[in-house]
Amino acid sequence: MNDPDPEPEKSSEIGGDSPPALEQPLPLTRTQQVLVLLVMGALVLSLVLHWARLQGWGLTPVEIDRPAEHVYDYKIEINSATWVEWIQLKGIGKPTAQKIIADREQNGPFKSIDDLIRVNGIGEIKLEQIRPWLRIDLPVTESKESDSSLDE
Repeated sequence: MNDPDPEPEKSSEIGGDSPPALEQPLPLTRTQQVLVLLVMGALVLSLVLHWARLQGWGLTPVEIDRPAEHVYDYKIEINSATWVEWIQLKGIGKPTAQKIIADREQNGPFKSIDDLIRVNGIGEIKLEQIRPWLRIDLPVTESKESDSSLDE
């Protein structure tokens, strides 16, 4: 009998109904297999060593000699310093510096460094912190001037 609908033949073309036949991989010789294993092993070893270095293994800490924190190289004269000079001192900001200048203009020059206590915003603790960078130049008295003129 004649089959009205015969089964179509299987196609070996790409894109056909059936999957293409698997081809045999390129065969490697024993020497080539050993070479591939050595290269892959070296790669894995390199990655492990890189990871270990990133984690800090095998590293020794480096000691850094840092210079001492910079300290002030100057002293300000409290009766002639501007607010800009005052704010250079640690703990004295612009408002406090302006209060010092205003107090000095209103009440006259400071007679000693301890007179800075009269400024609102400067307490005993702050005064002791900034004392090493303060100086006061007292005016020369007339008696000292007359003594020096007598010596001449």
